[in-house]
Amino acid sequence: MVKIIFFDIDGTLIDIDADDMSDKTKYALQKLKENKILIFAATGRPYYIVPKFDGIEFDGFLTFNGQLCLYNDEIIYENHLDSQDVKKVIQNASEIDKACMAASDTLMGANFYDKKLDDYMLIADPNGAKVLQNFDELIKENIYQMMVAATKDQEPMILKDINHTTCTRWHPDAIDIIPATGGKGIGTKKILEYFGFSADEAMAFGDGGNDKDMLETVGCGIAMGNAVESVKQVANYVTKPVSEDGVYWALKHFNLI
Repeated sequence: MVKIIFFDIDGTLIDIDADDMSDKTKYALQKLKENKILIFAATGRPYYIVPKFDGIEFDGFLTFNGQLCLYNDEIIYENHLDSQDVKKVIQNASEIDKACMAASDTLMGANFYDKKLDDYMLIADPNGAKVLQNFDELIKENIYQMMVAATKDQEPMILKDINHTTCTRWHPDAIDIIPATGGKGIGTKKILEYFGFSADEAMAFGDGGNDKDMLETVGCGIAMGNAVESVKQVANYVTKPVSEDGVYWALKHFNLI
C-alpha cells in the first residue's frame, strides 16, 4: 500500500511557464491527503522559494535536490557542500567566465551577473540570479547547493580537481551542484527511513534528469510524458505530460484517488 508520494515541482506539478497547478492536479493532491497518503514536494529549489499553492498543504519538503529535507518544519536530514569545494567551483567557473549562485538555508545569491544564470533562476524565483555584495560572507555559511549556467560539455571544467562534489541537471543550459553523496534519491531514502516506510510503500513523480535517482529509489517511479528519455527509461510507468494533467491520470490509473 502506498503511504507516501514525492512530487517534483517544475515540469511535474506545474508547467515550466506556469505559476499554479491545474485544477485536476490540485484535486488529485487533495484526494491523496483525504486518503491519508503523505505528499512531499521534491525540488531543486531552496525551501524559501518553494511556491505556495492555494488549497494544498504538503506534509514535507525535499529541497536543494535532497540536501535539506523537512517534515512539519523540522529538519530530518541535511547534507551541505564541502567548503573547499565551494571555493574551487567558484574558481573553476570564473576561469570560463561563469558566475556562481550559492544557496545557504536562508539566503542565496550570485557573485556577478550572468544572463544565462539569471534566465535559469527566473524559472523558479522572480529575483533571478541576484548579485550579492556580501557573496564572500555567504559562502562562509553551510552551502547546500550551487548553480552555474553550464552546458553538458562544460561540466568537467566546473568540477575540475573536485572530489566531494557532483552536479545534476534538469535544464540544458544550467547545472545544480550538490555533494557527491547527495541527490533526490538519497533525500528520498532518508525520508523513508525517518518514517519507517519501505520502498514499496513509496511512489515518486518526475520529469528531469535530477529526478532519475528518486524514481529508482521508490517502489513505483512515474515519469511525466514530457520527461527526458533517461527518466522514462527507469520509470515503472509513463503518464501524460504535465500540460495534460499527467499526475491526475497516473493516480487514477493506480486507483489512489
